[in-house]
Amino acid sequence: NDMGLAANEVQFLPVEEAYQLLPSVASDRVLLDWMIAPEYFLYRERMKIEATTNDGKSLPVMLAMQTGENKYDEYFERDTEVYHHQTQVVVTFSTAPLQPFTLAVESQGCAEAGLCYPPRQQFFRVDLASGTAEPLEDAAVIAAPTNPQPSQPDAPAAHTVPNLSMIFLMALLGGLILNLMPC
Repeated sequence: NDMGLAANEVQFLPVEEAYQLLPSVASDRVLLDWMIAPEYFLYRERMKIEATTNDGKSLPVMLAMQTGENKYDEYFERDTEVYHHQTQVVVTFSTAPLQPFTLAVESQGCAEAGLCYPPRQQFFRVDLASGTAEPLEDAAVIAAPTNPQPSQPDAPAAHTVPNLSMIFLMALLGGLILNLMPC
């Protein structure tokens, strides 16, 4: 039984290591480059990008996304488009914002071994004039009234897989503790 446990034990990367997002500014565009760890993937349809001004006004964005790979997703029970290794999204604006703005980037991915991470939101302070895209702490953005939350209805379904994994992990840990008890 211990041998089966060792064979099934999988170490999952923290979300920050599995999906590294590197934003940059090129002229009047924002480039979002994801580096995706081996054996992990990102869902194309779960990428959401919004821009807001300091006073909370939404800036219309246009996204140019690379073509991904088709994958049958057991969780969603259908084919979906995913990215492995790396991908880039180019964010353009009908009128380039003159003032710095906040870019909210939401993404979601899974490990091939079966763990799906909850949707992840990252925030960046972008200044096209100076060519900078700096990460913002989530807490600073959450405190502001301009925090976009377009995907709230999807959030509970996305959390069920990690919670289920946690339940199995806790049950396994409880079983191991009971096996090691002398009585």
